[in-house]
Parts: sequence; C-alpha cells; structure tokens
Amino acid sequence: MKERLLKVLIVLLVIVIAFAGVLFYSMYFAPENYQVQHESITSTKIPEDMDEINIAYISDIHYGEFVDEERLQDMIDKINKAAPDVILFGGDLFSDPASFIDQPEQTAKVKELLSSLDAPLGKFYVLGEADMPLDRTDAKTMVQNLLFDAGFEDMTNRNTRIHNGSTSSITLVGIDSLLGGSPNIQAAFTNVSADSFVVSFTHAPDIYTQLPDNVVSIAFAGHSHGGQISIPILGAFKSIEGAETYERGKHTRGTTTIHVSNGLGTSNVDMRVFANPQIVMYRLAHAKK
Repeated sequence: MKERLLKVLIVLLVIVIAFAGVLFYSMYFAPENYQVQHESITSTKIPEDMDEINIAYISDIHYGEFVDEERLQDMIDKINKAAPDVILFGGDLFSDPASFIDQPEQTAKVKELLSSLDAPLGKFYVLGEADMPLDRTDAKTMVQNLLFDAGFEDMTNRNTRIHNGSTSSITLVGIDSLLGGSPNIQAAFTNVSADSFVVSFTHAPDIYTQLPDNVVSIAFAGHSHGGQISIPILGAFKSIEGAETYERGKHTRGTTTIHVSNGLGTSNVDMRVFANPQIVMYRLAHAKK
C-alpha cells in the first residue's frame, strides 16, 4: 500500500514539475524564442533566374503591448540573419497604433528598425485589423506612412511582378485583411495568369476559402499567432475569428499550399504555449519541364 502511494506521489510530482517547466518556459523564454521555419517549393513555373530565391513572411509584431525596442531589434536581427531576398509583412505592426500618433520618437525608432530589414528584391506589406482601428483613419495612415518610409510597398488588393535581374518573374498578390479591411479578390487577381508562379499574402487566413482555384502556389497569412496558447492535439486554447478554417501551419487547397504563421509578437498576455514566434521562409526551386 505504501509502495503504491509512493508511486502515485512520484507520478504527481513529475506532472507538477513538467507543468511548472512548461509554464516557466512559456512565460519567460518562448515569447522571444524567434524561430525560422524553413520550407522549400519546387515548380516548373519558377523561372531559372528565381531559383534559390528566399521569401520570408512575417506578421503580428504588436509593437507597444509587450514588444519594445529591444525585442523588435532582436526580431530584425533574426530576420536579417536568415537572409531573405523578399520580405512580406502581413500586418499588425502595433497593437494600438492610435496611441503612437503623438509619440514621434517612438515611431521614428520603429521606422529606423524596419528600414534596416534587408531584402534585395523588395519589401511588401498588407495591413491587419489592429493597424486600422475603427474611426481612426489617422492611425491607419500613420502605419501606412511608416511602412512606406521604411521601404515597404503597399500591396492591398493588388499584384505585382518580382524580377531578379531579368524579364522573367514571379507574381505577388496582396489581399486586404478579412477583419477590419475590405478584401477584393477580383481586384487583387486582375490580369494574374495561372501560368505564372503566384505567391499571395494577407493577414487573416480564412479569406483563402475564396481563392480562385489552381492559380496560387503559396498563400501566406498570420493573425492567429498559432493560437499563442495551444494545447497539443486539441489545438488553440480558443477559437480565433478569421482563422477558424486555417488556424495554423500548412494546409492544402487544390494546388495551393496555405501557410499560416505563428507571427512574432504577443497580445493580451505575454505568453506562448506550443506556439513559438516564427518567421516563415520559403526557398524557391526551379524544375525543368
């Protein structure tokens, strides 16, 4: 009897220690444990000139809530070390952009740090719902101007071609946020050919239920923070509007790979459980026909 009780106590002690360890890591290490998730995609649609080009998708920085200048600098360093050729920013730069309108020194520092991101083939952005609070168009304009001054091109409901020193190219499509924005799939895909290698990006991933069939090769999104607090097997601690169909990680829709990033910052609570902050990096590989 005593021996059985001892075994039960030992098991309970192990469970308590394990839980305490997970909690400690989730609060004091995980929010700043920025990880690069490396992926690759091979296609005959990728031009030879775009072979081995790296595309990084980042999102959900939420500066000003828990992310400060030091943490943003760490993010920038991690991204630059990964050496992307293209950077796509999927929105939610600030948690409360309106509170920064009268803080020019703070916004100037954020702009300086974002300007230091190095991507020789271009930096592009779409906004998230936190970037455009209701009835505060001045806050949205501030974020847009800051990103423009930091060298990012606005891709809201539009497309462009990315070249690497030649006339061959891939196509980039940006879609406005499903939450807080005005997504226009038809406008975003105007004159986009299915014969091109097409990359799309947005903020909230569930807009991708409306994607045209078999046109997009890679579709990036963020918003969900990977659940931020995620329970193994069960998934996110709570359902997240705009990320219910595509919550986190990789999904397939027709010929499209949808990749939902965990994002970089935190909101509401500075804690990440089984959802470390993440930079998603795809390397393109040309395949011969």
